[in-house]
Parts: sequence; structure tokens; C-alpha cells
Amino acid sequence: MKKYALNLLLAVVLILIFSCEKNDSGDENAIHSTYELSYNKTTDQTLVSAIFRIGEDVNTSFELEDPAFSTFNGDILPYNVYTKAHEKKYAGKIGSGTFLYSDSEGHTYSNTSPEIDTIGIPGNRQINNNSVDYKFRWSGSPIAENETIKLKVELNGRTNDYGASAIGSTEITIPFEHIIHMCCGSAKFTISRVYTKLSLGDSTPGGGVMIVKYTTQNNVVIN
Repeated sequence: MKKYALNLLLAVVLILIFSCEKNDSGDENAIHSTYELSYNKTTDQTLVSAIFRIGEDVNTSFELEDPAFSTFNGDILPYNVYTKAHEKKYAGKIGSGTFLYSDSEGHTYSNTSPEIDTIGIPGNRQINNNSVDYKFRWSGSPIAENETIKLKVELNGRTNDYGASAIGSTEITIPFEHIIHMCCGSAKFTISRVYTKLSLGDSTPGGGVMIVKYTTQNNVVIN
């Protein structure tokens, strides 16, 4: 009897886990979509993804079930069980594209991403350990509306993350204390320009988000 009860409980748990991974899109009014177009200049690859959730709870991501599907520029986006996203990787840069979601009832929602803006790390850049904050200036346009700049610095087993979001900003401050702790050597700088629109022009009733990202890397010497 105990073995039977244990097996029954295990079956219930497996059913619950499986139901979290898949969804028949029955409650279309609750579905929230997040679309992302991300280009990495270092690898020269573009990753596009569509994530569907029940509301905005990040723990409710699910795989679309037939007949529901999602595409980017007409290409079906396969589901990745590890990232819990419908995604596809392309060689080269795709500056913009159209995401389409068709629900289980045949209703379609189409949203085109804005053109991706570039950003860069100037070459031959050096940071001197002279006990003052360093004003890191990226190459590219200042921060625009709905944009943030993210910078990661890695050296000698240390990683520091920085960011800026004020419209019109052209630099990020690296505290001199961080420079001292990381010194010295060739640091890997990874910088991203991230555009985030918290609403979609053609959204499901549950709402949606559009994210466009441009990322690149370069080495910067810290003395």
C-alpha cells in the first residue's frame, strides 16, 4: 500500500512538472510575451528569442503547443528546454526583424523590433592606477530613451559590473578602488547597449516586452 501511494505521488509530481513546461495556450488573456533580438559583434552572431509566460511571473515560462507557434522573419523558433525560450541563432548581424506569435485559436500578433544601435570599446585604451575614478567613454551614440549601457570588467579572477541609464550619458564611472583591486594586466571589457520597450504595438492581452541588444568585447590594459 505504501509503495502504491508513493508511486501515485510520484506520478502526480511528474504531471505537475510537465504541465509547467508545456501549455496549450488555453488562457490567451494571461499570456505575456518577451521578444529579444541580440547581436554579439565578437562572435558575429545574432540570437533571437521569444519567451511566453502566464502573466509576468518568470517561473511560468512554457513551450507553445500545436497549433500555437512563434516565428522571426518567417522562421519557426524552436523551443530550448534549457533556456525555456523559443529561439534561433543566425550567423552575422540582423539589425531588425519581425516576431510573430499565433495562438491556439489562430489569432496572430506581429511586432517588429527597432533597428539595433551599435556601441564599441575604443582600441589601445589604458587605465592608469592613479587613485582617481576612471571615466570610461564608449564609442557610439549617447544613451537614448529606453536604453541602458551595461559594462562588465574581468581581470585576475575579479568581475565588476557597471551600468548607466541617464539619457544623454556618454560615460561610465569605474571607482578607483576597483581599479586598485583588479590591477594589473589586460582586462576583458564587455559592453552592451540594451533597448527595452515595456509595451508592444500588437500585444496579447497579457502584455509584452521588446528587447534589442548589441554586445562587443575588447581588452583594456590596467596599469
